[in-house]
Amino acid sequence: MGPLTYEQFEAALQRELQRRFGERYPSVSIVLGYSGGLDSEVLAHLLGRFQHAHPSVNSQLLHVHHGLSHYADNWVEHCQASAKRNQLNLTVERIQLPDKSRTSIEAQAREQRYKQLFAHASAPSLVLTAHHQDDQLESVLLGLKRGGVNGLAGIARAYKHSEGQFVYRPLLPFSKEQLHFYAKKHGLQNIEDDSNSDCRFDRNFLRHRIIPSLTERWPHIGATASRSAELIGEQRQLIEDMCQGLWPTFCGPYDTLLIEPWAKQSQPLQRQLLRYWLGERGAVMPSQQQLLQIQSQLLNASIDANVCVEFNQWQVRRFAHKAYALPVQTQPTLAAQSLTLDNEVSYWGKRLRLTEANQGLRLMPTTEVVQLRFGASGSTVCHPHNRHHSRTLKKLWQEHQVPPWMRSKVPLIYYGERLVAAVGYWIEKSLVQSDDEKGWKIIQLD
Repeated sequence: MGPLTYEQFEAALQRELQRRFGERYPSVSIVLGYSGGLDSEVLAHLLGRFQHAHPSVNSQLLHVHHGLSHYADNWVEHCQASAKRNQLNLTVERIQLPDKSRTSIEAQAREQRYKQLFAHASAPSLVLTAHHQDDQLESVLLGLKRGGVNGLAGIARAYKHSEGQFVYRPLLPFSKEQLHFYAKKHGLQNIEDDSNSDCRFDRNFLRHRIIPSLTERWPHIGATASRSAELIGEQRQLIEDMCQGLWPTFCGPYDTLLIEPWAKQSQPLQRQLLRYWLGERGAVMPSQQQLLQIQSQLLNASIDANVCVEFNQWQVRRFAHKAYALPVQTQPTLAAQSLTLDNEVSYWGKRLRLTEANQGLRLMPTTEVVQLRFGASGSTVCHPHNRHHSRTLKKLWQEHQVPPWMRSKVPLIYYGERLVAAVGYWIEKSLVQSDDEKGWKIIQLD
């Protein structure tokens, strides 16, 4: 690819705006994450020219002040002066990074930058970042270190973040050398982040010690790695589309995975479907080793085994030929709560009320204590209104296909020490209201 020009940038940005927003694109907000470094300085200059040529578009710069460098205030002054020259509005957000001991400062800063970008990009909006071809090579090499297809796909040139919010990286096809050439040609000045020379950070280590040797031996490795990442990204999208088309065959109630049809697929397809399912549930992806463990447990564990594989604050469980993907949550133990007529009680974000009705649970004498409780021994004997015979609570949960980890969350109504109703499932047969009696109607409110 030849040198970077404004005409190339303008044409590419217009195509992206047209693709994402159609006829609405003249009224779109464009927000550029602007550090004042070489990459974002070049992009800010290009965006300033675009704004001048297309005044209906609302282009702006966002600079995030992390407070990590002694020079951070000087960088703000530079960004303010540069924004004025480019005739672009600049917002400076000063943030304090949270204390996450297990997360690198680098990752925390990146997370906060994107959080601020999307907060300032009111839909319909296009968020721009100044990633370039050399960044892509770094990402591919880091992907090799970490493993997995997602890492090898590198940095996506464009993607949808949320409804009406999109991300676009117009400089990704261009090398840092081409950006230097553009900056020199137009007399641009940029800041130098002192942390960029610290080789304790993985990207800096690659940038200063590994990539120079690679490019000396293979001058075009940045372009070929970028092309490979793009092809891998396309293959990943094809797999995603395929799994989406197949998913109705394997999707059970409450976003479960139906194990029987899933188990009939080839093992590679089983793993792809597991990844798709976990992604749809919003889970943080397991490692390859964890994924293999999930696959093995779902396929090979004995029928009565209590399957539970935990990863990244999520867990996969199995019950009644279905797999469940659940966030790990510590639910507090709830004390018994008294129930009275038309009085609401709350539990785990839900509400329950008893109202007087002509059918339902027979009213007890006013001296009887009525309570809402959670959890009961599986050996408790119950006689549901729709059964001819008594059964233990454990058998009833199994018949109703209530997973073991959900049983302690089912609201139970007691008269004194007697279990008289499992809300949503049954009423004790001897306590079903007859025609000449007053009764309770149990109403669950989400």
